[in-house]
Amino acid sequence: MMLPLPGQDVQDEFYVLSSEAVKSLNNLQRYRDSLLNGQPIRATLERQPRIFAPSLQATQFSITDDFYNLTVEEIKQEHQL
Repeated sequence: MMLPLPGQDVQDEFYVLSSEAVKSLNNLQRYRDSLLNGQPIRATLERQPRIFAPSLQATQFSITDDFYNLTVEEIKQEHQL
């Protein structure tokens, strides 16, 4: 919302809370305090490395011919992207 700045002849954009948000001002203040006082989450290193070997089922798969035969609509959609 554009509002005039006091003592100046210009207007600036301000975010104005709705009346419903003003009613829950305590919640907003609590949320703000928790954001300001929050601690960063530290990443932890996994000390037990695991190796995942590929299975035979993952190396063998079949794709039907319909996968490669695109319709006109599908080609138009790809062209628009």
